[in-house]
Amino acid sequence: MTIAHRHHPAQESRQTPSRSKLAYEFYVSDVNMLADLPHVTGLVSNPMRRTIFPLVAAVLLTPQVCEALMYCVSGNEPQAEANYTEWPGLVDVVNDPTRVQLCWCNGDETLWYQGDTEALNRVLKEFGEAELSEHNVVLLPGDGPLNKAKGTPSYDWMLHCVSGIAKARIERFHLAKVQDLHPTLTIYVTDRIDLDALRIPEGVTLRQVTDLRERYEAALDDGTEDEKKYAQQALERLDAQPGASREERRAYKARLFAIKLLVKRQQTQ
Repeated sequence: MTIAHRHHPAQESRQTPSRSKLAYEFYVSDVNMLADLPHVTGLVSNPMRRTIFPLVAAVLLTPQVCEALMYCVSGNEPQAEANYTEWPGLVDVVNDPTRVQLCWCNGDETLWYQGDTEALNRVLKEFGEAELSEHNVVLLPGDGPLNKAKGTPSYDWMLHCVSGIAKARIERFHLAKVQDLHPTLTIYVTDRIDLDALRIPEGVTLRQVTDLRERYEAALDDGTEDEKKYAQQALERLDAQPGASREERRAYKARLFAIKLLVKRQQTQ
């Protein structure tokens, strides 16, 4: 894959993108896709990403297996507010000091964080203050994905947002039933997070495993073929959560119940 490293806003130059040995391939099914991608204009107008747009366009206009543009940033190097003008205020979440990893690919961006309950409350406040049409927070029991950069620690929460080409792809291929169009914060509930001490801002909607399951099962019933495929994979990931040992399954169920209570409290306030 082609990896470009984003620089601090104060830096005026960009290093030449480096070539990774890892192959990241995707298929382009419609070479005329750019003709009706309204969100591509957002990518072009963004000064931090304008330099890579011609390469992205070239990728999309090649009717074969292609290389996708991607860049990742380890640590919490500040990101330019110009990258997040679609969501005013979200840059505060993006640049929270607890961020440990960021990866962007054609408008699909995932940011991972490590921290305690106090730090999470700060991020929730920042997320609630961002100007978003929806403020969705997902609570999942158990550890987040493995932090491969450090070896063993897992992430405590994750922010996912889509724009530009990635957002247009969701809309074009009717994947909104199974993929989020709006920035979504996912919290991985372990002993590091005290649910009783969480402060949920007004306007934030909490989601739990049962909500996700209902969403994916509905897509299996009446979604497109692409949505059904994604929904099936998502359900398999949910089913794989409890763990193999009796202790892990017991802890998983206890966290599920604690999340259910928190969601119920929030809904009745």
